[in-house]
Amino acid sequence: MTSGQTAQTEASQEKIVSFADAVQTALEDAGLEKDAVKFSKQMRTYEDGMPVYEIKFVVPGEAKYEYVIDDKTGEIKKKESEAWEAEDDADYAALLKENQNFFDYEADETQIVVMPASSKVIEECAKDRETDLVEYQYGMEYEDGRIVYELCAMFPTEMKFEYKFDMKTGEVISSEKEGWEAEDNAQYRDILESKGLNAQ
Repeated sequence: MTSGQTAQTEASQEKIVSFADAVQTALEDAGLEKDAVKFSKQMRTYEDGMPVYEIKFVVPGEAKYEYVIDDKTGEIKKKESEAWEAEDDADYAALLKENQNFFDYEADETQIVVMPASSKVIEECAKDRETDLVEYQYGMEYEDGRIVYELCAMFPTEMKFEYKFDMKTGEVISSEKEGWEAEDNAQYRDILESKGLNAQ
């Protein structure tokens, strides 16, 4: 990636819609207040070639909601809701224990885990190649009884990485890397197009 591409990429990464905006859109569509729900997922990723936010939350004892929101326009691309079931009680009890302000985007969660996590991925994966590293998925999710921060990145045409961190401690829960495969080319083209760039 050239220095011109890097500058263009950084400029295009200034999203119109933030996590907080997307959350508010989902809550307003569901007719709910923030204090009435518990979040189990807030992830920025790519779906059908477009950058989106995936947001999941529950109203305990009543219903579960899932939204996919375009991160450029704020448009709701997909939404689903399901009635609460008896087996959801145990998951909610564990989520309630873990969900302590980690999904409150009025707090600066970057000081807890996000920036240290990004730095660790850069240190372990990129080293002196930081400008070549492309992040394509990041956010928080309730998984296996705890809140985790997930960060996925790639060296285009070479390697893909996935890191998961404990949201309370910053501990690395898991890290995986895999070689580049032919089907990854389409995802990379989607990322470039969403940033207004062309594949070289």
